[in-house]
Amino acid sequence: NRNIDIKILENQISTTGPSVINISDLLKMEESNQLEFKSTFQWDVKEQQKNTDLKHETLKTIAAFNNTEGGYLLIGVEDNRNIFGLEKDYSIISKKSQDGFLLKLTQEIENKISRDFPSKLNIKFFKKENKDICLVKVDFGKDRIWINKNKNERIFYIRSHNKSIPLPPEEAADYIRNKWPQ
Repeated sequence: NRNIDIKILENQISTTGPSVINISDLLKMEESNQLEFKSTFQWDVKEQQKNTDLKHETLKTIAAFNNTEGGYLLIGVEDNRNIFGLEKDYSIISKKSQDGFLLKLTQEIENKISRDFPSKLNIKFFKKENKDICLVKVDFGKDRIWINKNKNERIFYIRSHNKSIPLPPEEAADYIRNKWPQ
């Protein structure tokens, strides 16, 4: 498990390793164990309004990537790989910009996962088709993470093919013992 430092240069992701991942290449790929597309963070495309419940979808993907093999989350990209952009998300936050979006995303991660977890993520923005997209690179975690759904419920997610799934407590305990042996 090596840490990968990512920088976006002209639509390319350069890593400290030997490979360069092109954003355009990610957009040609299908969703998988290590790639997920989300149209928005909290804008409901069907209802054409804010839907704060959608934030959980992003958080569970981040948690599942951490708990499985790591991966890339692209926010502002529809499942069919069309570019939706972040502009609708910007329109419903107080600071209507990339900076405001990043603040909202990191606050949600701090509130629902942990205060130090955002520092373990690599979050970058870039333009595609003149629209903003957010890339969240999640490495496989040295520690397991849970999402605090409410005061009394914590959920453990893993990635299974192209979806993030919750594990019941007894299955989560077995998974954790196998993935993070003491």
